[in-house]
Amino acid sequence: MADSVLLADDDPLSCEFMAEVLRDLDLDVTTVGDGERAIEALRRKPFDFVFTDLQMPRADGMKVLAEAKIRDLDRPVVMVTAHGTMNVAVQAMRSGADDILEKPVSPEDLSLSLTRVRERRRLLRENRFFRAQSVGSDMLVNSRAMAGIVDLVARVAPSKATVLISGESGTGKERVA
Repeated sequence: MADSVLLADDDPLSCEFMAEVLRDLDLDVTTVGDGERAIEALRRKPFDFVFTDLQMPRADGMKVLAEAKIRDLDRPVVMVTAHGTMNVAVQAMRSGADDILEKPVSPEDLSLSLTRVRERRRLLRENRFFRAQSVGSDMLVNSRAMAGIVDLVARVAPSKATVLISGESGTGKERVA
């Protein structure tokens, strides 16, 4: 199944050009012409990626960015602007944008941006997966029972109590100690 993209831009020519490039990259693209429609679309469908113009009528790209991140903090959002200044770029990135492109956008720029945000999304998901499994700095557990044991060890560790740790060879007794 193709990744879905919400593309918000009030310039019809720019919007159609970017949509065509993204479709050529095998993405399912939904286009809207203003920020308010983009926000409505985000409330209806969990898009994989968002590409939004910064300056649009009814709601600007920063509002679209905020809505996209409220709904899914890890959803990649790429800001596209014809008014690219360093201040705009810094503000967008601080607000959670994953990339910023300056118009006119080339097919290569769109493709590179998509590659970057896809990789970032993959790394975030991978990181979350391993953090969920990681309990100690170097301990990975694969079951609730082991997670419970590690939790018990963490609660007992600060105390002065003497504890007997037993188990088969290779079960991690030395790490627990």
